[in-house]
Amino acid sequence: MKRNFAKRRLRALFAYFKKNLENGTYIFVAKKDILESDFSKLKNDLHLALKKVGAYKNVQKNCS
Repeated sequence: MKRNFAKRRLRALFAYFKKNLENGTYIFVAKKDILESDFSKLKNDLHLALKKVGAYKNVQKNCS
């Protein structure tokens, strides 16, 4: 039951960021803290991690 809860949380987090990510394979490993952590903290932590590894699409508009 805890494993399924962790997987649902990871899927929800990934779905939130998916449209802004580069195409590729993303592998997440859930630690025990995912079960007790506040969802907004998990979302913020994942955002920072994705930003750190450069996973976001580089959306720059050409101004010429």
